[in-house]
Amino acid sequence: MGRAREQHGLSRLELAERLGIQEDLVLRIESGNRPLEVGEFFDWSEVLGVDGVQTFEEICRSVPKSA
Repeated sequence: MGRAREQHGLSRLELAERLGIQEDLVLRIESGNRPLEVGEFFDWSEVLGVDGVQTFEEICRSVPKSA
């Protein structure tokens, strides 16, 4: 998500303001210190102009299925 934020020319503070969250939360999520919840994923996708459903489906397809 950090890469998508940077590609859209947003700082962490700008993204945080658009999402209505604290900047330190953006940092923790981007650094992997806090998981991004599904609802948050779609909020971030919308703000970043990413098709959240398509991206989510791609992520699901890339996860190995257990036997």
